[in-house]
Amino acid sequence: MVTAVDGHDFVQRCDSMVEGLAERADEAEVLRRLPPDTIAAARDADLLRCVVPGELGGSGLGLRELAHGAR
Repeated sequence: MVTAVDGHDFVQRCDSMVEGLAERADEAEVLRRLPPDTIAAARDADLLRCVVPGELGGSGLGLRELAHGAR
């Protein structure tokens, strides 16, 4: 069962990834793409379904929440 994520929870999950993103920044620059560990962390935090409509199994969040999480 998928747990619904609200905008506040989404931003907190994004914030929790900052340290790992910083640690993998150089690797991302060399690879010129997101490192596999970054994709795995986003998947583990259930961020990839944030803007997928609820009817399709996502959280149904909008671009406002996505922008706040990406700040």
